Amino acid sequence: MSPFAIEIGGGMGIAMQKTLKLIVFFFLLTACAASPAAMPTVVPATATSTATMLPPMPIDERLDAFMEKMPVRTPQPREALPSEGVVEFRILHWNDFHGELGEHVVDGTWVPGAARLAAFVKTEEAGVDPNQVLLLDAGDWYEGSSFSRPSRGAKVLEFYKSLGVDAITLGNHEFWFGMPRFYQIASEAEPIDILSANLRREGINNTCSDQRILSPYQIYELGEEQGPKVRVAVIGVSIGNLEVLVYNDAWTTGICFQTPAGEIINIYDQLMETEHPDVLVVLSHSGLDEDLKIARDLNAAGKPVDLIIGGHSHDWMEEPKIVGNTYVVTAGELGRAVGEFDLTYDRVSKSLDVKWKQEIFSACSPEDPNTLTFLEDTVSATLTKRECVLPNIKNPAYDYLIDMPAISESVGFWTLGKGIFPASESGLIINHVITSHEREYPYGLFAHAPSELKYALDGKYISFITEIGINETACGDGASFVVNLDDREIYRSENMLPSDNHISLELDVSGGKVLTLRTLSGNDMSCDWTIWGDPYLVKK
Repeated sequence: MSPFAIEIGGGMGIAMQKTLKLIVFFFLLTACAASPAAMPTVVPATATSTATMLPPMPIDERLDAFMEKMPVRTPQPREALPSEGVVEFRILHWNDFHGELGEHVVDGTWVPGAARLAAFVKTEEAGVDPNQVLLLDAGDWYEGSSFSRPSRGAKVLEFYKSLGVDAITLGNHEFWFGMPRFYQIASEAEPIDILSANLRREGINNTCSDQRILSPYQIYELGEEQGPKVRVAVIGVSIGNLEVLVYNDAWTTGICFQTPAGEIINIYDQLMETEHPDVLVVLSHSGLDEDLKIARDLNAAGKPVDLIIGGHSHDWMEEPKIVGNTYVVTAGELGRAVGEFDLTYDRVSKSLDVKWKQEIFSACSPEDPNTLTFLEDTVSATLTKRECVLPNIKNPAYDYLIDMPAISESVGFWTLGKGIFPASESGLIINHVITSHEREYPYGLFAHAPSELKYALDGKYISFITEIGINETACGDGASFVVNLDDREIYRSENMLPSDNHISLELDVSGGKVLTLRTLSGNDMSCDWTIWGDPYLVKK
């Protein structure tokens, strides 16, 4: 989702929504004139591009031509698969890639690049049958980065084809080069399936017609070549009235988006009775809150699905949300993570075992050399790459606080981060190694101020060594660090700001019984992200 992507909808009619979205668009356009960096540049239709330009053609004729070339999939009668055997299969997914093909930094956020995504996907596919893995993208893959903009999405599509992506759904950014370009890029996507159950042709008086523009779903039969199979239906949807989030009527002329849950309910019975799928997956670009609502609505209607894989809201998750028996997930943004379902379907009991995890990339994540070669003409060689810093081997003469049980611990927000960030915010990635000012602290402690951590020393140590600092993306007015030995204060810093470099400490703790580490907020407690960098105690 764009950083200024607001939702306009509710009870107002489509005509009123379109009027309001034009007002919003021109307001944003005016604001961007004053601040060019505030909004991504959109290539106008007349701009020179490496992509082939289509000749002028009336909108309706262009849509007719597209639909003739890309007919909407109709249900295909199938026999149910035999009720025998167990099938193991895997789904890898990501969302809101925004064309971020190259490694770089965007507004202080490090973007790992397509080569790391490709390396991970290829590793997870190795050692299993190619037909046991499904690759899915939950929308906003098309536009966003300066790397993808010159080709107007063609380079991303080429990368996805080389990676073997199976299906994608639609985000609002898929329309930022206008409908002619959307029709062209969608018609060139094969063998990738572009799915949408709720994208409709606009009818009279600004209403949605009953005519779908894309296939609502696709069927995949997965499993080892010589073993039993599982039939998976992937249904694509986007948030209702998605066209409102594109901000310009000219970019979405002739289309509209219906309510996603309603459209899934409309096709559900025929899909189940005709295609006989074993597992239902919804690939949704609706935002996490809306995906949870979709899950609730489908369960309430007695038409549940097994998985909802989402995008649009750029949320980070530690574990799936579960509504009834429906697992709802999303995987951050900008190609910084890939979600992974490891699934087992028992054909006899018709039960699905679900395990989910998330791979979050770091500078030490491997890069696929073929993808790096593919990107040579797209990504500038002058881009600054983040240095991989592997964790230091722990010295047996030291005890690291990360390994020591605390007498007590309290933090202002979230939980204590031990070697990894405990949550995601601007510049922070949940479960990613603690990083501050280009330094990584794999044994560090991340404590949102105000915080207090107490450790038993029992007179066994002579020195306490650490680095202190505040993550540079924090938004607060700073915090100070205090170290107490028993009842005596042995160190107090000045108020440190996010812009300040780390400070190295080595403090004498000889004979001490209890070590207390405190961080104190300034006047503003907002995001006081204090870090004790790899703190350890030197043994006697």
